[in-house]
Amino acid sequence: MKKVSIYNEKGKQGKSLFAVEIALRLGFCYATNQNRPRKDIQAIISPDEFLQVAPHEAFPALSDEIKVVFDLAGELVGYQKSIVSALRQSDVILVPVMNESDAISATKHAITELENLDLKAEIIILATDLRRGDREEILESLKQAEGSYKIFTIRHSELFKRMMLEGKSVSEMGKATKLSAWSHRFIIEDTDYLFNYLTRVKND
Repeated sequence: MKKVSIYNEKGKQGKSLFAVEIALRLGFCYATNQNRPRKDIQAIISPDEFLQVAPHEAFPALSDEIKVVFDLAGELVGYQKSIVSALRQSDVILVPVMNESDAISATKHAITELENLDLKAEIIILATDLRRGDREEILESLKQAEGSYKIFTIRHSELFKRMMLEGKSVSEMGKATKLSAWSHRFIIEDTDYLFNYLTRVKND
């Protein structure tokens, strides 16, 4: 797993947060097609490891040795060149989705679009920002896709907001002290489970 794309046509699902978490935790470069400056991310990612292209511009074909996470904004219509050029390079595509009816509907459509592209990448669904009772509800809502794709559930945590301010991964902040590890044990459990799987994919 040298290249990961994070994609969902629905906005505000946690794409950038997970992209930054991957960059910080696994030492990946960060690339995006967002049409606005990301000074918040540039502040915590080295300039040599940050790439931004315009929505209508294709990402360059990156060397197999370069580890990168693509933070993909927008729908295929209007953003197709940048999105598809990233997806076709990727080994894994993470599709984040919150427990909201419109987000779940958009996510199912996004997955259908991915299937139509006939990509080599493994597609993984991330049910994000979950609160009490959300897990069972969103798994039921996604059950049509659950038979085909692995689903990881990520509980709500304020550590994701702190990550953007402190430039440290959720894992690093959560495990900083024994007290912190106890207080944040659930989000640590969720993210460790995801990253242990991604690491296995990377090493297979």
